[in-house]
Amino acid sequence: MDHQDKRLHKLLFILAEQRDYMTADDLSHLMNVSKKSIYRAIKTINETSVDRPLIVSERGKGYKLDYDVYMTQEGVDQQDMMDPQTRQTRVMETLLLCSPQAVKVSDLYSTFYVSDSTINLDEKMISENLRSFDLKLLRQNKRLAIIGKEMNVRRALLEMIQPLEVMDMEEFSLSNHFNKYDALFVSDRLREIERYMGSLIPYPYNINIFSHLYILIARSRRGQTEDDDQELDQMVEEANFSNERYLHIAESIIQTTENYLHRSLSKREVLYLYQYLISSRLSKDPDPTIVYSEELREMTNDLIKRMGEKLHRHFNDTKLVVDLIQHMKPLRNRLVNGIRIHNPLLGQIQVAYPDIFKCLQEVIEEIRMIYHLPEITADEIGFLTVYFARAVETSVQAIRTIVMCTTGLGTSELIRVKVKKKFPELEVIRVVSRYEIDQILEEMSDIELVLTTIAYSPKIAIPTLLISAMLTTKDCMRIQEMIDALTKEGRRE
Repeated sequence: MDHQDKRLHKLLFILAEQRDYMTADDLSHLMNVSKKSIYRAIKTINETSVDRPLIVSERGKGYKLDYDVYMTQEGVDQQDMMDPQTRQTRVMETLLLCSPQAVKVSDLYSTFYVSDSTINLDEKMISENLRSFDLKLLRQNKRLAIIGKEMNVRRALLEMIQPLEVMDMEEFSLSNHFNKYDALFVSDRLREIERYMGSLIPYPYNINIFSHLYILIARSRRGQTEDDDQELDQMVEEANFSNERYLHIAESIIQTTENYLHRSLSKREVLYLYQYLISSRLSKDPDPTIVYSEELREMTNDLIKRMGEKLHRHFNDTKLVVDLIQHMKPLRNRLVNGIRIHNPLLGQIQVAYPDIFKCLQEVIEEIRMIYHLPEITADEIGFLTVYFARAVETSVQAIRTIVMCTTGLGTSELIRVKVKKKFPELEVIRVVSRYEIDQILEEMSDIELVLTTIAYSPKIAIPTLLISAMLTTKDCMRIQEMIDALTKEGRRE
């Protein structure tokens, strides 16, 4: 694009951002050119417009862009239509990739054609976004630079390149966001890890590892992968690589990456990748080589027990225990290593299982305080919710029921036998008399249904159904309706 084309594009962009007319004086001031240059530019633009003038004028008001014509013109540059958030994201990504090296403001904004006031506003927004990563934006001599620790820079980049809605690894790696050759190399490294493991890396760990390696390569090409962090250097020296298998994989992948980049990488990179590996569940099947500590087992059982109490359920599913402990080990490693994963289904999970998610939030906070864990994100809680939701939906948990009649003998026992035969969804806990029922309900808080042959209004709010002593066909229909209603409502809250 030559100088004249840039001027025309800049003029169009300025007019596209304005709601009202602008005078030639205002335009010449913003573009730092003469009014004659503005007139010539407007004439050139309108002469090349296909159907009608792209820029309209009105005496006494100035010039205005006909936006409908502008949007339908062929060849309109997508950069011209970029919204502020997208522009700020691209500038921030460039600065992160170059950090801590400073970049000229003119180079950062060479294709955006925005005013100095807009650039100043972008700087404020970028500074605000960087705070959550403990990074700072510095301006000096018309240059901008992001300053902070290397791991914080990578964490910020990781947040930016992982779209929440993408779950397919192939779709993610083929994104236009990535250099296709680097993306192909990283995809091959993922397959190499999978060959070592003997199984596919499940989502979201595959996308997390892909992103980490891609950011390493992108930063390395700019020579920006090391910082003066003595604490981190000491951590590398004292690192306890307890899983030799994962250490071997990390060393092999980093060596291959060094060959690809034709440069040596810091020893830290082996540690970084090793942390990602131990913070990922690299196989859907149990790994016999992984050892689970007593504390981890205790924490997992405590989580299940507390969730059972919150949901008024008895979780005795072996699969739930096995799956959860497999998930909890890398989860704890992620918390320790400061590694975050995205959950693209978080919103849907919160809508589909609001009670389970809410209970987990409360229980996780209790677990976190007891076992001295860092803060656990909503994304992580969303993944845990799925395990408990599956356990709830796949388990057939009987509705705890009491049968009551006048004396608690005779007809009540007959009803108990018939109910047990016809309704496996019901578990008759006790057969009681009218005189016992109130005390029994006070002592047994987990009773969910009362079947009674006499009119009765319990002091405690609990579903109650009046039936005949002979348990007729009509009674059976009403009991089934009650079972369906209780199941649909998720029992008592």
